[in-house]
Amino acid sequence: MKTTPPANIDQVIQQITTYITHSGKMHVDEILAYAMLLIIKPKLGLIRTRDYEEILRKIDDPTCVVCDVGWMLDYERLCFDQHNNPYKDEQGILMSSSAHIWEVFGGKIIDKMVNKTQRRSHSLYEFIKGIGEYEGHSNKEQGLFNVIKNQLLPIINAQDNGQLSGIVGFTKLDNPEEPGKKIILSANIITFINMVQLENNYIDIDDNEMYWSRFTYLAHTFKDHIENIVNNEMKKYENNSYVKELLTHERPHKRILCVHQGIKHKNSQMMDLLRKNKIDILIVKISDEEWLLHTTSDELKVIPGEDDEFEGIFDIDIERNTVRGDTANDAVQYGKKILKQQGRIL
Repeated sequence: MKTTPPANIDQVIQQITTYITHSGKMHVDEILAYAMLLIIKPKLGLIRTRDYEEILRKIDDPTCVVCDVGWMLDYERLCFDQHNNPYKDEQGILMSSSAHIWEVFGGKIIDKMVNKTQRRSHSLYEFIKGIGEYEGHSNKEQGLFNVIKNQLLPIINAQDNGQLSGIVGFTKLDNPEEPGKKIILSANIITFINMVQLENNYIDIDDNEMYWSRFTYLAHTFKDHIENIVNNEMKKYENNSYVKELLTHERPHKRILCVHQGIKHKNSQMMDLLRKNKIDILIVKISDEEWLLHTTSDELKVIPGEDDEFEGIFDIDIERNTVRGDTANDAVQYGKKILKQQGRIL
């Protein structure tokens, strides 16, 4: 059992041409592993077999990655059979084959995705600094490498080990990125796991051609999802960096922050940053004719039923604690009303 990644990882990736896994019923972990590798090797071939002699030959072939089969865990020989190995993730769950694939190739996969994007801000490069090389996973809290490792892979590890039984079982998993909080199982992951199970139920176990076809389809679907996860994390970081920069500027309303570029999604890190800087209200530009007001805590409530008293204010959503305004000034005036009514000092 050798779990030290190859030192010449670039040369290894250049040589790889084929992915080997077992035939018969598909499992989520080997599909995800193939999906990951497709990001760095888009034309990676696929062989599904249980032929003992063929698998042994492929293990000794430097152009092949052997996954979820092979009777050994050897990073240098690119054989990732996790069965009976003692390695566990941060949840204490045995690592799946895809988790081991990520340990070896994850840095290069992230590097490939980042290079594909058009975003080139200095802060973004600081964010991903060191992630492109295996030895450099230094940003433990926000690194893109760890977003996949600590938020996506625990789901797959749990499912592969029979410890994921629907949403209820999954919500027992803690989120290493945010201590004290649970990982939220996304609809995409639920759908993907269910898709694999349904395919196994309806495909004839001996129909190798159909299994090969559905395996590749599911892998490309999951590849797109991985890229979406990373792109969303990059957008989140850029948004947070922009908000952080705005907080260093002088503001006419100390407890209100107006953001003149679109921030489609709030996140817990952004809200923590705003609260730390005593910002009670965040106002975001949605379009030239629409501004969205958020309160930064559940304690500060929007005022129900008073939109008629404010020209340019509409769509007061008490449940989501948001208000929409025609202009930034409309939203600011409404925000000042909230703060004054609820005893906050402007």
